[in-house]
This record gives sequence, C-alpha cells and structure tokens, in this order.
Amino acid sequence: MPKNDDESFRQRREREEREELEQRSEETELLKKQSTPQKIGSIEGNTDRLNEHITQAEPLIEQLNHLYNQFFSGAEKLPPTERRTQLEQVMNLIHLMSKPTVTIQFRCNTLWAHFVANRDRWDKKMKDFEMGKLKRGI
Repeated sequence: MPKNDDESFRQRREREEREELEQRSEETELLKKQSTPQKIGSIEGNTDRLNEHITQAEPLIEQLNHLYNQFFSGAEKLPPTERRTQLEQVMNLIHLMSKPTVTIQFRCNTLWAHFVANRDRWDKKMKDFEMGKLKRGI
C-alpha cells in the first residue's frame, strides 16, 4: 500500500475519532444542561421535578402512538419525528434522574417499559414500511 494511502486513511480515521469525541461531549453537555441528577438529600425538589416529567411523558406516549397510527394509516404524510425526539428527551431525563422513593422508582420503571415497548413497535413498523412489507391504509 502506498504511503499516501496510509496517511490519508490515518488522517480520515483521526478526523472521525475527533468528530465522534466532539459529538459525545456535546451530548453529555446537553444532558447536563437539561437536568442534573440530584442526590437524595433534596428529595422535595427532585420529586416534584420528576413527577412533572412523568406527568408530561405519559400523555406524550399516547399522543405519539396516535400520530404513528395516523401515519401508517395514511392520514399523515410524515412520521412524527419531532414529537418523538421530544418524548425521548423527556424519557432520558426521567431515566437519568435519581428516584428518591420506591413508589417513584416503580412508576418510572413502568413508564420506561411502556415507552420501550412502544418505541420498539414503532421502529419495527417503520422498518417494515421502509422495506415495503407494510402498505399505507389509503
């Protein structure tokens, strides 16, 4: 292999590693800005914020489910990617925050399981739709 090919490969690889590192650090900073997980010492503030996120996420899952059903039936032309991104951000916040009580932990785990089950179903349907196995209901 010529020397120039080795150098260009090495440079490309270094650039890709730098970009990946930058992306990870940006994601980490974004998560830190969105919500810093608190310790159990401040239960009231953490519990209130966590409950707000949970009450925000529960209807979002149902709304997103309806939007995906509308998309697959042909009523909507585009999949609900913005709403899904919003839901994923809320769910990641809930998942990363500390859970001060067993009750809240159970509620968060139940919500997370509901989200993951729906997310997997939506991804599977989207994959089938993109591969042509699933036709729109028009």
